Amino acid sequence: MKEQEKLIREMENSVSRRETIVTRGEASQLLGKAHGVSKATFERQLTELKKKIRQTLQTVEEGDREIAELKREQQEMNEQIAEKEKTLQSLRVKVEKLEAEFEKSREKKQENFEDILTKQQRMKYYQQIKEGKYVVLCKTEAAQSTEREKQVNRVHALSSVVDRLSQDYPNVQPVMRKTALQLSTKISQM
Repeated sequence: MKEQEKLIREMENSVSRRETIVTRGEASQLLGKAHGVSKATFERQLTELKKKIRQTLQTVEEGDREIAELKREQQEMNEQIAEKEKTLQSLRVKVEKLEAEFEKSREKKQENFEDILTKQQRMKYYQQIKEGKYVVLCKTEAAQSTEREKQVNRVHALSSVVDRLSQDYPNVQPVMRKTALQLSTKISQM
């Protein structure tokens, strides 16, 4: 019986050891899947990661080169824009200068035209006087002086109205300038 008991205990111990071994095996399998990576698998994963890192670095370098190229192009464009703006500004100044000269020439032309018309009208009066066809409106010197004063006052009144319109309405000033020039020419002739 002692031998039987001894055999039973040994058998229980072996079953218990077997269960412990199985439990450890199952645990190591579970841990092996989660943590236990073989050396070959680890090296393969390391190689793949190194390859991905190299590709990423190449991509970053290409991106940096592209960014540097785009910045250089942007700088060139900015320089070209600045140069074009300088050219544009100088052309604007020239255009303004030419427009001012053109306006002065046009005003002088108009003034000369008015002067020619006035001289032609005088010539017509002189021709009528020469032919004896001219009828004098003011017979006396006093009447003539009074009529002249009335005309001068009318021209001055018109001139002040034109000046006032030019001040009140700046957008019509270019149109009014022509009238003002005609009136100033008329005043200087009186």
